[in-house]
Amino acid sequence: MLRLLAGRMLQQEAGLIGRPIGALCALAAAGFTVLELYGRASGPSGTHAFGPLTGLGAALVTLCAAATTLTAVVEARNARERTTAALFRLGAPARLLRGAAALRATALLALLVPLVWVVAHLTAMPFHR
Repeated sequence: MLRLLAGRMLQQEAGLIGRPIGALCALAAAGFTVLELYGRASGPSGTHAFGPLTGLGAALVTLCAAATTLTAVVEARNARERTTAALFRLGAPARLLRGAAALRATALLALLVPLVWVVAHLTAMPFHR
């Protein structure tokens, strides 16, 4: 029952949270690639190729992507309220709903973390000598 509930909710929320989470994953892969290549971008005197505003720009883009993702998650939660209320009326324990939420988060992390890692390494591969 738990896997069925978590899977159905993931299917319903895919349209709401898919694009923001995709943007956040692309940003994470790009950030990982930049961090991996940052040492190679240093000059012989130890000066870095990136200026002080690069960090500020990266932080701003990251905060915007995270805020968009959090907004989408809140919208998905609000869209799920009627379903949650109906499940409570039918007698579903709160533990079941918490377990479904934990299973959804675990499934997303188990899929997206290795995917981001692979994309980041594939992106950095042309720069390796």
